[in-house]
Amino acid sequence: MTQTSWRVLVVFCLLLLILTGCGQGKLSAETVSFTGNEIAYRFSLPEKWEAVEAYKEVFNQAAVFGAEDSQSTARMFIRVEEVPGLAKEDLLETTQTTLEELYSVEGSMTPTEFEVGEWPGVYYLAESTYKKRKMWVHLFYVATDTNLVEFQFYSPDDQSDAKRKALFEQSVQTLKETGVATTDTSEGATTGNDLGTMNNDIVDLQITGYKQVDWTTEEDLLVLRFTCVNVSTASFSPKEQWSKGIKATAGSTPMTLVSLMDLGELDSEIKTLLEAGEDSLEAGKTREAAVVYLLPKADRTKELLLTPDVVVFPEKEAIRLANNNT
Repeated sequence: MTQTSWRVLVVFCLLLLILTGCGQGKLSAETVSFTGNEIAYRFSLPEKWEAVEAYKEVFNQAAVFGAEDSQSTARMFIRVEEVPGLAKEDLLETTQTTLEELYSVEGSMTPTEFEVGEWPGVYYLAESTYKKRKMWVHLFYVATDTNLVEFQFYSPDDQSDAKRKALFEQSVQTLKETGVATTDTSEGATTGNDLGTMNNDIVDLQITGYKQVDWTTEEDLLVLRFTCVNVSTASFSPKEQWSKGIKATAGSTPMTLVSLMDLGELDSEIKTLLEAGEDSLEAGKTREAAVVYLLPKADRTKELLLTPDVVVFPEKEAIRLANNNT
């Protein structure tokens, strides 16, 4: 090999090492913060990720923080549930039960245990879609002293996913509790994940989130997410109880409740929640589900109102939802 060829080879190898190192990525030198159930936390995002201000509207109404990768379609959000002193064994049982109901993949989601300092954690891998493209969902659960902190990282199904996963793991490892947060007690402030509850001696429906999805030139979709508890002695579908007891309107316009079969291709998480809403729920069981309404674009800026049937849910007040398009 000539001297020139050696030089070319050396330069090529150096460039390859540089590019490989750049592709690994690293965490940001700055930390970001969030609050869950009056406890403040901070952690480090991957470098070149940016926090999203309207995270509830963009990602999930129950989210307490959200961010996006500025160089790909990767994204993440965090949810916090008040579950004090959750031991490692209870963490596994709690998360496996929740995910099996949500993703309908009983026994196929293998947990990987880890620790963040003295806090137990567990990791799962699931699938989803975003803009009709397959995404991997990297789910990290950390049981702090007072809360269950859930990190959901969405990563494109490409050759860089493994590198992103390594960064996600590093990011979760930086989670720190910084003390008691200042609580917003102003009128109209929403705390926790409960946007409103309808209950009777048969069912307990707790609304946990909602979002509007662009659908056609004339209509949007209003997706309402809720937890359904069957407190009766017979089985029923969550959607059946919802449709019997709740009427949804945009301004004075009644909205039409639609079925999964009428909607075609949807985000996989929404699809799974809709399926959960239409499947039978046994007595004494709890399930997270969703319903979908058609929202005319002409009414998309009007007040969203959930009104209880006076017979099904007597003495319950209507629930007003903040309209994100006003």
